[in-house]
Amino acid sequence: MERLKVSIFILLLIFLPALSKTEIRLKKEVELEKDDVYLSDIADIRSDNRKFAEFLSGIKILKIKKKQEKISKKYVTAVLKNNYIDLSRISLTGSDYTIIRKKIHTITQKSIEDEVKSYIKNRYRNLRIVSLNIPKIRMEIDGKIQKEIREVNSTGSYIYLNYRIFKDGVELKKLRISVKYRKLRNVIAAKKYIKRGEIITEDNIKVIKTDQNVRKPFTDTEDIIGSTAKRDIYEGEIITESMVVPDYKVKRKSYVKVIYSRNNIRIEIQGLALENGKLGDFIKVKNISSGKILVCKVIGKDTVLYTGGQQP
Repeated sequence: MERLKVSIFILLLIFLPALSKTEIRLKKEVELEKDDVYLSDIADIRSDNRKFAEFLSGIKILKIKKKQEKISKKYVTAVLKNNYIDLSRISLTGSDYTIIRKKIHTITQKSIEDEVKSYIKNRYRNLRIVSLNIPKIRMEIDGKIQKEIREVNSTGSYIYLNYRIFKDGVELKKLRISVKYRKLRNVIAAKKYIKRGEIITEDNIKVIKTDQNVRKPFTDTEDIIGSTAKRDIYEGEIITESMVVPDYKVKRKSYVKVIYSRNNIRIEIQGLALENGKLGDFIKVKNISSGKILVCKVIGKDTVLYTGGQQP
């Protein structure tokens, strides 16, 4: 121990010549999780000599044995002298007494609820919490603790978690928590009021997340743009297939141009659409000449592409 003190003293002899000004300002109150208290925990240290300030910061003042300790400026002075600090070069200011309190962690049902909600929100982007089942609890723990939330199982409606509290590596409490949830999905809603007969465009619709059980909502803007509103649709209302007339490029019982293109051979014939079809849809078309039923892809207004291997 004496050797260590001599080494420290030699180091200070190196540092101090460059020292021009050092101030240690004691704080009035501090709250700590740890037991070992260092000068930097209870004081603001300012010095023109950075290494000397670092050395001061690491000086141990005491070990907390109670939930609250009160130390005086005189006590701090004695600790500094014991560490061979030349107080004639230091200004010790601030509070005459410093109150050191052990930090108390209060764990309740509500605090755990907030932590679990945050955990679920960060881990799952597309669900909404319906309810939480958390056992009643109230604990007050001093010092530094660790908390762990871990998923142990899940179903289509529930997520099951373990909530554990540790101190110094020892488990103090373990709770089993269940989270009831609903999945969110992207659907199309009216960005503003849409009148009956109005064409649906990018400007009057938006994508929202919902857990509502809506029958056949639109989930992709491409599926609805160009459609016509069958009725008035109000701002924020989820748009379903029954609310609009699709933008059919080909209508049932209308004559269409059927294109066949393969191996540099291109044939165009007339056909009769047997189904409605939007752009990109595959529909059945009757060859007027042969009466043959063809499966074709809608590629434009009253125009389809025959995709079969043989000529139509």
